[in-house]
Amino acid sequence: MSVPERWRFAALRGSTQAVEWRACDLCGADDPEPLRFETQCAICRCPRCRLIYVNPRPLLSMEALETFRYAGREEHELDFQQRKMGPVWDAALPRMEALLGRRGRLLDVGCGYGAFLTRASAEGWTAEGLDISEIAARRARETSGRPVHTTRIEEWNGTEGAFDAVTMWCLLEHVSSPRAVLAAAARLLRPGGLVVVRVPNTDFYRCVSPVLSVLGKRTSLLWGAPDHVFGFSPKTIRRYLRETGFARVLVETSPLSAEADGYTAAFLGGGVAVPANRLLSAVGRLLHTLSGGRAVLSPSLVAFALKAT
Repeated sequence: MSVPERWRFAALRGSTQAVEWRACDLCGADDPEPLRFETQCAICRCPRCRLIYVNPRPLLSMEALETFRYAGREEHELDFQQRKMGPVWDAALPRMEALLGRRGRLLDVGCGYGAFLTRASAEGWTAEGLDISEIAARRARETSGRPVHTTRIEEWNGTEGAFDAVTMWCLLEHVSSPRAVLAAAARLLRPGGLVVVRVPNTDFYRCVSPVLSVLGKRTSLLWGAPDHVFGFSPKTIRRYLRETGFARVLVETSPLSAEADGYTAAFLGGGVAVPANRLLSAVGRLLHTLSGGRAVLSPSLVAFALKAT
């Protein structure tokens, strides 16, 4: 039995739920290197393109996803989304308008309960939503007053070239195939249209994990497996975007929440989370500026890319 075969057998045998083996979504290679196990999931890395992902992949039913992410959590999650993502949207919306030169028709993929639809509409965008959860979609329609479609973007028969912008806030780490999702976004955008993607930055966690481990803190590469099944770096998100029809890719640090929860609270404790978030955001922006945009060392990154014309 070869090394990949032994790894495949061990990973499948160690799982407690239905799983499937997947080749690398970014480059297609099928010889992953095991890195660690987190919450009964095998985290691996592609030796060719360096994408980090869960393999084998848990197979979660729609019913399980509804129960895990949405059912009975509408009010809490909507309030949390608004508080957590507010600083992100404060920075991103002016950037989006500057890159496009105007506001326009926008599709928010994975819109959840519709907080961004409400915000984008208030800023002058003509916004629509898309989410696989009927619970979330129904609530998003109520809160935003905007159209929300209940399906996956890669299965949606929306009009080709109909949108000026497509946004994906903390979505790609959850999906079955980021390549398929981004290709579908490119199809829906007009030439020169804008995609905006925010994802956790695995490079950051790989840097801080050794330090935090010495301090006795729990660390993670994906922070949420099996809900998170992909980990992105600036390099891999750039490649994803360039290979799915986008040009002029800009990858930047993303602001952190001003709330005392999330990654920083788990690492350092809730009492220092708010100032730590502000400090991390400031340091990340400074490094990004001083490096001429090359250094993206923050817990989350945001990428802006224009569809090739």
